[in-house]
Amino acid sequence: MTGDKRQLMIVATENGTMSLDTHFDEETARLSMDQMAQLYERDKSTISRHINTVFDEGRLSRDSVVAKPA
Repeated sequence: MTGDKRQLMIVATENGTMSLDTHFDEETARLSMDQMAQLYERDKSTISRHINTVFDEGRLSRDSVVAKPA
C-alpha cells in the first residue's frame, strides 16, 4: 500500500490492553465512531452525542473533521 500511513496504536484500558488499526494524517489520528467507542469503552451513541455537541457549540466545523464519502 504505497503512501498508506497505517499504524498500530496500542491503548491500555482498565480491562487490559487493546489495539486499534488507524490512519494518521501527520500527527492527527483518524478514528471511526466505532473505534472511538471501543477506545473509550462507551456506546457509539455516547460518542455521537458528544461529537454533535462539539459541532453545535462551534468548537469544530463538521467539514473540517468528518470524512467525505468516497
